[in-house]
Amino acid sequence: MSRIARRDGFTLTELLVVVALLGALLMVALPAARRALEIFAVRSARETLTAAVTRTRSLALNHDGAQLQIDAPSATLTLSTGDSARTDTWNLHDLHGVTVTIEHSARTTAFVVYDRLGIGRLANLTVRLTRGDATGGVTFSAYGRPRAW
Repeated sequence: MSRIARRDGFTLTELLVVVALLGALLMVALPAARRALEIFAVRSARETLTAAVTRTRSLALNHDGAQLQIDAPSATLTLSTGDSARTDTWNLHDLHGVTVTIEHSARTTAFVVYDRLGIGRLANLTVRLTRGDATGGVTFSAYGRPRAW
């Protein structure tokens, strides 16, 4: 009776072929994954901005008004109440890696101001959020209502 020797493991050629195939798959998948991460970062930053606006309006009702300062160069949101009881800050660049621009304006800082009745007092305002190729933003009406896009 003849015994056939059984080999465990893989040859170097088989391992190299598998590594080459995995490398090719990664090269195809990486740009799509990077693009998806950029889109999700912009969406998350947009949700942070709209949540900050909602919080500002809510606090305005109980604190004699409130305002949200949007500083585009530092990508910072600063909420402050009319009676100086609260101040909150969010840095969108640190949190989400986005840049902030204020559309159709030469100014780099904008204010979303709500009176003690929760009514916004501002000119129409559009804030654009960008990371890589992904872009999104929020447009505010004259009464401070945000609309994400």
